[in-house]
Amino acid sequence: MRVCILDKERRLNATERRELRAFIRRLLSDPALTCKANEVTLRLCDNAAIAELNEKYLRRKGPTDVLSFPDGEKNPDGSCSLGDVVISWEKLCEQAPRFGHTPKEELYKLAVHGLLHLLGYTHEGKDTRMEKLEEKYLSAA
Repeated sequence: MRVCILDKERRLNATERRELRAFIRRLLSDPALTCKANEVTLRLCDNAAIAELNEKYLRRKGPTDVLSFPDGEKNPDGSCSLGDVVISWEKLCEQAPRFGHTPKEELYKLAVHGLLHLLGYTHEGKDTRMEKLEEKYLSAA
């Protein structure tokens, strides 16, 4: 699984990026998730960038913590991208203390949340599968 982390502001050091990539690979290799893609992108950005995406694609004003953009299209080389997870670093740092998390814990929580959305899970209604999976993967982080 190719995991591309886009972090042009260098919020994460090389070790943190490597650990995050390994965590994402472990999560997506879980047979229970049946992920057939071989590529995913995680992008860290600021509130302005995520607010622009939020308004453009979801018609919602203002920044949010995480957005997911599923892909699933085959690339010319035969590989398939799961899609992109976009996380606002500013929002992550704002809300981590509120939830009693470190920035790293909040980053992993948002990454899991976004990845599960890419895989088709939702937290709408009474379906608790996504919440249970989030707890499972975060306890293993």
